[in-house]
Amino acid sequence: MSWDVVALADETLAGRPLLVPAMRNGRSLLDEPLGALRARAAAGVSSLPEALRQLDGTPPDPYRVELSPALRGLAERTGREVPAAVTQHGWT
Repeated sequence: MSWDVVALADETLAGRPLLVPAMRNGRSLLDEPLGALRARAAAGVSSLPEALRQLDGTPPDPYRVELSPALRGLAERTGREVPAAVTQHGWT
């Protein structure tokens, strides 16, 4: 693993998602037994670079996290549109 990408929920990118929906409308979406969930979580932690798994108080080197192009575009658009709406409507 070299880096992570934060993306919109409906985007499909290369790699594998780190998060999956677990609940919807108050119901569990996971049909895995607890032991399988624990094993998947342990495998995820073990796949992290060793420096990020250390708990000795030594700060790890920065870990690269990027925004997907769609998320970056949404953030930029929001950064332009929200201030304009605040000014237009006189919101403070």
